Amino acid sequence: LEEYLKEYKYEILLGLIIIGVIIYKIYKYLNELIHISPKNKVILITQYYEPKNEERKVEIKDCLINNSKNKLIDEIHLFVEKDYDFSFVNLDKIKLIYTDKQLSFKRSFDYSNDNFDNQHIIILANSDIYFNNTLVKIHDLNYDKIFYALSRHDLDINGNFKLIPTTFKSQDVWIWKTPIRVIRNKINETDFFEKNDGIVLGIGSCDNRIVKIMKETGYNVKNIGNKIHCIHNHKNNYRTWMTNPIQKKMQKKYVENGTEKLPIEK
Repeated sequence: LEEYLKEYKYEILLGLIIIGVIIYKIYKYLNELIHISPKNKVILITQYYEPKNEERKVEIKDCLINNSKNKLIDEIHLFVEKDYDFSFVNLDKIKLIYTDKQLSFKRSFDYSNDNFDNQHIIILANSDIYFNNTLVKIHDLNYDKIFYALSRHDLDINGNFKLIPTTFKSQDVWIWKTPIRVIRNKINETDFFEKNDGIVLGIGSCDNRIVKIMKETGYNVKNIGNKIHCIHNHKNNYRTWMTNPIQKKMQKKYVENGTEKLPIEK
């Protein structure tokens, strides 16, 4: 045995090193497995409506179908202003919330504060947005006093999508953890806290207005549209707010109250 050990001492040493490395890796894996924290539930808040334009109606339906099939989204809380036929989509993870008006940022913030704790990640998205598997990165984000506003990837008629030019500086998706608060002041009392309307999703300049408000409140606002792809299914120029005098007036007020553009982070 002594002669055997002398003859093969380097091979034996190498074998012991390999066994040691394997044991360490197994220990490290089991330790990480024991201490890993469960992923937070991902909640999507959005609104469903059916426009008169048939092409737009199909696009909005397709977005809801895609989001309902996305395994990275745990629940969809869907605001609706009337009863719709939802036979086109699986409702298993969709909760309908009946409302009497178009969804606003304040209503979304209040709803998330009232219904979810900080073990949930909240996504607010326009009706014509859906997500792909880059949404998994949502679990790696820092939510300590950070509010995320994401620029979109536009979908073309061939099914391809690309990030909008940085000069657009618009956002279609917002992500946060509760509680989320906005500090009231004399200016945002006339839009964000305005009880009849508020800052309404889908109206021009609402995105740049909420960026300014959140920064004034003390949040670090980040645009990570290049990391998490929110895909915008809107292939024509049909936009109802542009021909609605009341909503045009609201858009003008957002601009007058102060907006801020938010470039996409590299």
